[in-house]
Amino acid sequence: MDSVTALRQLRQRLPAPTPQNVNLREDMLTEARKLMIDLERPDNTLLRIGYQLVESVTVNAAVKMGLFRVINNCQSKSTEEIARECGADPILAGMILRCLAANGAVQENGSDSYSPNAISRTFSDRKNIASLTFCLDFIASGWLAMPKFLEERNWTNPADPLDTPIAKAWNSKDSMWTILASHPAHESGMLHMESFSLGHKAWTDVYPIAERHGAGAKADSTAVMMVDVGGGLGHQAINTKRNFPELPGKYIVQDLAQAFPPSDQRPTDVEFMEHDFRNPQPIKGARVYYFRFVMHDWPQQHAIDICAQTRKAMQPGYSKLILNEYIVPDVGATRRITNEDMNMLNGGSGMERTEALHRDCLEKAELKITGIFYPGDRISAAVIEAEVA
Repeated sequence: MDSVTALRQLRQRLPAPTPQNVNLREDMLTEARKLMIDLERPDNTLLRIGYQLVESVTVNAAVKMGLFRVINNCQSKSTEEIARECGADPILAGMILRCLAANGAVQENGSDSYSPNAISRTFSDRKNIASLTFCLDFIASGWLAMPKFLEERNWTNPADPLDTPIAKAWNSKDSMWTILASHPAHESGMLHMESFSLGHKAWTDVYPIAERHGAGAKADSTAVMMVDVGGGLGHQAINTKRNFPELPGKYIVQDLAQAFPPSDQRPTDVEFMEHDFRNPQPIKGARVYYFRFVMHDWPQQHAIDICAQTRKAMQPGYSKLILNEYIVPDVGATRRITNEDMNMLNGGSGMERTEALHRDCLEKAELKITGIFYPGDRISAAVIEAEVA
C-alpha cells in the first residue's frame, strides 16, 4: 500500500468526536501537523505562514455574504446558484468557493458543484460566527500590529494593560474592553466569550466543590457560598448553584455593568453586583472567590494586585480563592494555549501562566496554594485553590 492510500484509509477510521476521545484526537491533530510540516518544501512553508490570513478572511467573507447559509441548506449547488442566492457576482463567488474548497471549508464535488461539510456547518452556528467576527473584525488588527509594537519597545515584555498592540491598532489609549464597548463587534465579542469554552470541562468537573466546601459552610441568611468575580453573564455561578443545590449560601456575580445580561434576563436565584475587581472586594468572608480566565487578561503585577484585593476580604481558614485558568506546561504546550498566550499579550499585556508564574502571583499576594486540580485533557482549564497565607 502506498503512503497516500494509507492516509486516505486512516481518514475513514478516525475516532469519534466524543469526550472520551478528546486527548486522542488532539494528539492525532498534533501528529498530523507534524506530518504536514515534515512534507513541506520552503515554498510550502512560505505559502502556509505568509498566506494563512487569506483562508481566514475568505471564510469571513463567505460568512458575511451568506454563502455558508446557502450551501448548508442543500445537497449540492453550482456557483451560479450560490451566487444568485447570495446576491453576489458569479465570478467573485467562484473565486471564494475555490479558495474555500482548497482549504477544506466546503466540499468540491466536481466541475462547478459544491456541497456542505463539517467546516461549512461550523459556520451555521450563531456563536461560531460571532467568534470569527470578533477575531477578524476586531482582535486581528492587534495581531498585525504586534511585531512593530514589540520592536518599538525594544522587545521588552509588555506590562501596561493600556499600552497594547490592539490599542496601537485602533489608535487608542484605552483598554481593549473600552475600545470594544463602542465597536460594532461588541456583541460578537460577548458571544465569543460565552462560547470560548464550549466542549471544555466545567470547573466543577475538575474540582470537587462539594467535598471541599460543603462541610463547615456557613448557612445563615447573610452567608455567601460563591462570588463569581468578573463573571460577566454569570454562567459559572448559575450552573454551580443549580448543579449543587445542597451547598448553602448566596451566589453573587460581579462585573462591570456592561458585561451583565439585561435585567429581565437574569435568574432570580443569583445576584448581580456591579464591581471593578481592581478595587477593594465588598463581599467579606465568602466561602469561594472564583476567577475564571480573569488573571490571564492582566500583566503579572496587576494580577498580584487583584488577588491581594481579594485576600483582604477573605476569612483566614475559611475562604478560598479559586483560579480557573490554563497552566502552561514546561514542555509541549499546545497551539490552543500558546495562541491564547500571544492573544492575551495583544489585548491587555496579559499572559497564560506556567505553574511557577501562578505560584509567584499568589505568593506575592500573600496567598498559599492548597491544591492544583488538572482537567486530564488537552483543552480544559485547571483549577488552582488558595487560601490566606
